[in-house]
Parts: sequence; structure tokens; C-alpha cells
Amino acid sequence: MNRHKRIPVILPLGLLAACSGANPTAYDTFSNESADLVLTGGKIFTVDDDKPWAQAVAIKGEKFVFVGDDAGAAKFISDKTQSIDLGGRLVIPGIVDSHTHPGYMDLEP
Repeated sequence: MNRHKRIPVILPLGLLAACSGANPTAYDTFSNESADLVLTGGKIFTVDDDKPWAQAVAIKGEKFVFVGDDAGAAKFISDKTQSIDLGGRLVIPGIVDSHTHPGYMDLEP
């Protein structure tokens, strides 16, 4: 059994939160540019109350340029794009906690 098929894809919360309220047609200005990363064929939780699920996303730099279905994401794929078929896997926001409490650390050698 391939265990990797059972592990959901986790994107940083900031990335998925960026697509909250996103309307794919609002990103037409990017349509002539290829994305750096395109995820297709998935069940993507968008954190958007109006459209909580998507099939595909396209990401350029640190921004989502498309959130929607596989057909819409296809126009963002070029020979420079990393494209991943999720095969129905789940994509959820990742929560990255990057804070510290220096007062609790022993700084003496």
C-alpha cells in the first residue's frame, strides 16, 4: 500500500486564506502568464464560505492566480510550470506556528 495517497496536501494557511472570496474571473489579468505551481484533480478546501471547495488552483510566486476547476487551471500551465495531479487527494490549510518565547529558553552555554 502506498501510504502517500492517504496523506492530505497541506498548504500554508496564508496561501489558502488568500483565495478566500476569490472569484476566478477576477484574475483575468494573469491569464497570459504561466503559474509556478498548478494543483489539479483534488478536493481543495478554500476557506471561503461562499465557495468552500475547488478542484484546482494555480499559484504564481506567493499568490493564487486561479481557484476553480481543472479546465480553468489548464490555461496557467506552461513548460515552466510544476503541475501536480492530486488524484482526488485533499488539500487543506496548514497552520504554521512560528513564534517563540525567548524568556523560557536557557541561553547560557
